[in-house]
Amino acid sequence: MPDTQVSSNILDHSLTIVRVFDAPRELVWRAWTEPAQFTRWAGCDGHSMPLPTIAMDVRPGGEFRFTMVNDATGEQQPSSATYREVVEPERLVWAFPGDPEEVVVTVTLTDLGNDQTRMHFQQVGFGRVAYEAGLRDTRAGLGEEIDKLADYLLRATSSSLAK
Repeated sequence: MPDTQVSSNILDHSLTIVRVFDAPRELVWRAWTEPAQFTRWAGCDGHSMPLPTIAMDVRPGGEFRFTMVNDATGEQQPSSATYREVVEPERLVWAFPGDPEEVVVTVTLTDLGNDQTRMHFQQVGFGRVAYEAGLRDTRAGLGEEIDKLADYLLRATSSSLAK
């Protein structure tokens, strides 16, 4: 993951990814909040999130739904979260219900000027056992997704999507 900083914290069961994209903040925001753009990059290698399965009611209390599909087997993994905080175009917070602990995701986008955006992604609340067992896979999967996001943003800035 070039240009990506990844860290984890066992105390709060968190994973943090920081990356600078060569794309304006508004484009990065749309990649996170518009289903037609989200479907183009979301999902780790070998998985996709088909557009018909994505619903984003991007407002506090709104629902965020998607289904990750294993492209080889067709196995589906539906997910549903609730947006807790939306500050366009700089901050999104959503939570997935969980047992014993919910998972909260925060994406903060900082405009660095010169059409660059720093993304600070933090996922908190895996639960201790899941954290210890799945951290490596989660780090790898999210890393792949962030790389796909970077590739998508690079293509989008050179096309009409950036407008």
